[in-house]
Amino acid sequence: MEPRHHGPERSWLRECSWLLPPLVAGAFLRLFGLGRQVLGGDEFHAIRIAARNPLGTILTEYSTGSDHCIPLSAGYRLYTDLVGPLTETVLRAPVVLSGLLLVAIFPLFAARWFGRFTAGVLAWLLAISPVLVMYGRIVRSYSPMVLLGALAIAFFIEWVRNGRRRDAWLYAGCAGLAVYFHLLAAPFVLAPLLVAGVELVLRRDRAPSAEALVRVAGLVVLFLAIFLVPCAPSLIEFVRSKSAGGSIDSSTLLLTLQHHAGVRHALPAVAFWAAAIAGVVLSLRSEWRVAVYFVVPAAIQLLAVAVARPELVEQLLVISRYLMIALPGACLLVAVALTVPWSERWSTRARTTQRVVAVAFVAVLYATGGIGRVGERFAGSFAHNIRSLEFVVASDATEREVPALYSRLAASAGDDAPLVEFPVEYAWRFATAPDVYQRTHGRDVLVSSAWNMYADPRLALANTLPMDPDAYLASRARYLVLHRNPAAEEPLLEGERAERVRGDARHLETLLRREWGEPTRKDPLLLVWDLESLR
Repeated sequence: MEPRHHGPERSWLRECSWLLPPLVAGAFLRLFGLGRQVLGGDEFHAIRIAARNPLGTILTEYSTGSDHCIPLSAGYRLYTDLVGPLTETVLRAPVVLSGLLLVAIFPLFAARWFGRFTAGVLAWLLAISPVLVMYGRIVRSYSPMVLLGALAIAFFIEWVRNGRRRDAWLYAGCAGLAVYFHLLAAPFVLAPLLVAGVELVLRRDRAPSAEALVRVAGLVVLFLAIFLVPCAPSLIEFVRSKSAGGSIDSSTLLLTLQHHAGVRHALPAVAFWAAAIAGVVLSLRSEWRVAVYFVVPAAIQLLAVAVARPELVEQLLVISRYLMIALPGACLLVAVALTVPWSERWSTRARTTQRVVAVAFVAVLYATGGIGRVGERFAGSFAHNIRSLEFVVASDATEREVPALYSRLAASAGDDAPLVEFPVEYAWRFATAPDVYQRTHGRDVLVSSAWNMYADPRLALANTLPMDPDAYLASRARYLVLHRNPAAEEPLLEGERAERVRGDARHLETLLRREWGEPTRKDPLLLVWDLESLR
């Protein structure tokens, strides 16, 4: 029998097998409970633009009324035109894929620079980072932006080191796309050109030539022109409307550092950033460009955000999103500190101890982080709301009285079908009650509203329903819970908005009493119909 020849593909798979465990863990965290999550808040920016505008308009206009992402909106619109209605799976696919590609690809660069063990620790840090996990689940542009930003820097470093034309093109393409996904990626991905220019002036060893640097800068300009020139007029107005609207204070910046470290307590956050600083020192001794080309862009990104003062930047989640493009680089530096020997004289025992400490450090980060208890974290239908994302900030959202009726609707063996809550505003700050109530009844939650987006035929969302009795009966829900006065349960729901949702509730109550009869259960604020008995 002739021996089998597995060839280069099998060899490549075997060489990269160390990536499989963190990639599986990252996929588990990003996919766990994802099917039950209710879309809400800013997730509807791209969805609304895609549903209401033709592809040509999407590609040529920034909207000052919606912080949507042009490539995401355009992709969703193209899908509805060519395939069919948008589902939650389709909407989340780009962000989930971006998060997993970051775990799969970025560590391969670290393996070239520092070795496989450093790359493995980096892969685990990327896989379990709460910020990267959560934004790798939410329908927003940040996960693709972070992937493209990290790859842009990595390809630029490779180009400076080896001069390959392919790496220059890949840098320019990733940089251009990163800016296309989010404009505030520009300072970070363009900063390497500045660093390389300083290298050139200082005549550092193997610095790129002026001619080569100009060519690469030209490539970046080419890609930016392809993506942004078609929408230049609206882009200028968009930037003007979003600039100089906020300010950064030191307390918010410190919270952002803790948020990016991914821990609920200050001490592990200090350890994370101390390790990152140590990683800079160690990198400067061996692969100095890795330290410089990640630290300087991060500093320039912070400076640009501070100078531009984009709208709402004083809020933790906003500034965290704008700076998270630098987070993979920070994780790389932490991995370097945990795995690269601090002295060439270290004994085998010292090096083994360092590896044990590295594994323990990652385990402690997971245990003390915002992801630790995965089942509890993503068990509900509202794990993507503001309170969950701001896991480093104490929340009083649970300090409220839960109507006794929800105890009677609690899930039981053989009966854990969802319930529908109506009316629920899509903006998370006006929809805190269903999340709290769910902890009592334990069923998945579907939300319903009179908002016309829920009834748009281009959407086929499983967890959001239009105000339609037939839609309720066709859903997988067991109960419909109608809130007669939502403002009595939602502290921030007031004024004209409160009156509108009260009117929606009165309208649906009249309709359901006429079509379905009296509710199965009721109290002064809630009416409940048993959908199973009506089917």
